[in-house]
Amino acid sequence: MDLQYPFSNPQVSLTEVIAAVTADTDADANGFISEAEFRNELLAKFDSDVPSDEVVSKTDFVNSWTKLYNDNHHDAALFFDNLDTFLPFGQLSEVDLLFHMGLLDPDGDGQVAVADFGNFIRQMHPCSAHGHLGC
Repeated sequence: MDLQYPFSNPQVSLTEVIAAVTADTDADANGFISEAEFRNELLAKFDSDVPSDEVVSKTDFVNSWTKLYNDNHHDAALFFDNLDTFLPFGQLSEVDLLFHMGLLDPDGDGQVAVADFGNFIRQMHPCSAHGHLGC
């Protein structure tokens, strides 16, 4: 039996989560995700430390992500793990994000098409591995 967490909604699809994330991330609605927008979406938005230490703990990320995007708590935790590439593990830092941005932006122009960003979320999200969110 899958536990339901307070912000979990089994009616939300991964496609809906991706649409919400990409809409939030593309703050200027130009169809591209800049490095600054990428950093804000996956780091600054979830850094609850005051003043900011530009590092996001797994707990802060998962709690905020599930609340903002109505994603499954377990999936959000695994999504965080997939984003958390470099030591120290258990926290996202700019190093993790620059690594992923580099993969998404091979020409180095600092811009990633919204569709490519959405595909990145889909690839990094564990949903398809165990069927949550109807994917």
